[in-house]
Amino acid sequence: MLDVLKRMKRVAVLNVSTLLAGESGTGKELFAQNIHSHSGRAGKFVAVNCASIPGELLESQLFGHVRGAFTGAVKASDGLVKSADGGTLFLDEIGDMPLDLQARLLRVLQDRCVTPLGSGKVISVDITVVCATHRDLKQMVADGTFREDLYYRLNGVAIRIPPLRDRHNFPAFVDHMLRKDAGDGHGMTIDPQLMECWQRYRWPGNVRQLQTVLKTCIAFMEDGENQINDDLLTEEFREELNLCSLDSHAGQSPTDPPSSLKS
Repeated sequence: MLDVLKRMKRVAVLNVSTLLAGESGTGKELFAQNIHSHSGRAGKFVAVNCASIPGELLESQLFGHVRGAFTGAVKASDGLVKSADGGTLFLDEIGDMPLDLQARLLRVLQDRCVTPLGSGKVISVDITVVCATHRDLKQMVADGTFREDLYYRLNGVAIRIPPLRDRHNFPAFVDHMLRKDAGDGHGMTIDPQLMECWQRYRWPGNVRQLQTVLKTCIAFMEDGENQINDDLLTEEFREELNLCSLDSHAGQSPTDPPSSLKS
């Protein structure tokens, strides 16, 4: 993580396209915001999730449109690319962008200008682009589902965000997330045995899953409680942790039973 953070600070001042790769839920948007905050750029940080917007709407959202450009376009829109002028455009899940829109995005990145739908007016833009994906873009290029020229345009610098389970500073990170969700004044802690079990767990949902677990535990706390223990976990998550604990002790002697959470 220290290497990742150092690279991001160096990349931030270079004004080059950056590709953030990693599993879903690793907090790629937070890293993109970090790049923007260290860039010194005066414009806004504008984020768009390419997977959550249908292709027919994504085009107008990105590039803008004039009034009457299509059914329902009752007023003009500048689009997100223009909104990011002078700042950073963050394209999350870029691997889900349709091929026809990839071609338009490539033109924007090459010419540094955008043409709204239904307009012949070319608008100059000054943007830094940060993209993120959990997909294997190289394989998508080989399969013909992602443009090779766009891939190399976006991949100025590639940074892989490690999954939560591979972060050696896990306890400190959990403490940071706990203070972020609970507030500094709560003085909350994690039961040491529970923390040990969490460190063995794979966290398939990564940071997003951890954040949900912490918020749920905080919501279940009684007044006066200040330590998160397994009693505050949902039954489903407690079962997952029990399975994780059993798996991690699979090689133990039968006379040395595994420690598991309370059922």
